[in-house]
Amino acid sequence: ATACRMLSVLCVLFYAGYTTLCTVLYDGKTIGKKLMGIRVVPRESVPKPWKPLLLREGLGKAVLNSLGIPVLISIITGKNF
Repeated sequence: ATACRMLSVLCVLFYAGYTTLCTVLYDGKTIGKKLMGIRVVPRESVPKPWKPLLLREGLGKAVLNSLGIPVLISIITGKNF
């Protein structure tokens, strides 16, 4: 049970921190963004935009996790499931 809890905590930390850390450490790129040739570029000339980055990642993940995929698809497409 303890190993399961530790693994759960590690998974949550990885999920919460992967995109944020990669974006900061690798100049706006995660592994997927590197493969696709995409980079996050701030509008202002701020070297490391921590506040917008944390807000975007934190709020985005909170919204996605609280709504659920069917509800999100319903909102985007306008169809009810």
